[in-house]
Amino acid sequence: DKDSGKSNVRLWVEADRLEVLNKPMPKVSCGDSSIDQKRRPVDMLKYLAYGVLGGDKEDDRKLSYIEPKQHFTLNIDVGNSNYIQEIKDAMSLLIYFGGLGAKTRNGFGSIGIIDDKALKSRAEALSKTGQNAPVSDYPAFSKDTRLFQIEKKEQSWDKSLCILGNIYRKARLDLESKVYDKRQYIASPVMVDKKNVSDFSRHAKSFHLIVNKPNNGEFISSILYVPSRFMREENDYSNYLKANQEMAQNISTIINNLNRKPNRGYGYHR
Repeated sequence: DKDSGKSNVRLWVEADRLEVLNKPMPKVSCGDSSIDQKRRPVDMLKYLAYGVLGGDKEDDRKLSYIEPKQHFTLNIDVGNSNYIQEIKDAMSLLIYFGGLGAKTRNGFGSIGIIDDKALKSRAEALSKTGQNAPVSDYPAFSKDTRLFQIEKKEQSWDKSLCILGNIYRKARLDLESKVYDKRQYIASPVMVDKKNVSDFSRHAKSFHLIVNKPNNGEFISSILYVPSRFMREENDYSNYLKANQEMAQNISTIINNLNRKPNRGYGYHR
């Protein structure tokens, strides 16, 4: 059978024009001092896009990106109707908790959809399905998943993302000073003087910076914590869990202070 092994789902994109930029991220002021007065501010969007090695070198500009506010149509042709609901579920989670392309954990690649009420409700319902589940070997909703959301909405995506970046950076740096025993369990490599000082070569962080804009609304800033048991050694996993739980508490404290409601916790998304 010549069609054997082919997917039952066919995707294609229609767009008049998707402008791809190859220039530095916009500079934006996002009230760094209100989050962390002790440390010098950084060019946060550049930091999130290029990492700690990012500077003013020409190499920093090689990571191209689609210009914000672009529109396109995603067509989905489903050969088997049994997959339709599963595809809708995947799309709802992609839109409200994920993104497209590189650096999605750092808040880039967020997309929206016209008439999003149904998908939003579905994404919220799906996020609750794992609230009693144990932590999985791969990133998945579980009893330890937490969603932290800033109450104040922003008028621009770059300010929203800048604020989230500052919160994440402060929470991570507050874990310890000038040592990296805990920080290496948040994400690796940990680069100091262009050298990896972590015991691990590479692993992605369990925290996702999320910028959403509901239809005709302002930008909503959130951080989603999704732990997993990807570290096979029990001692490594124990250290990973302790460091990430402390990191989550740091984020909770910072966001609660920003919301000026110190007694209000932000736990599992409900």
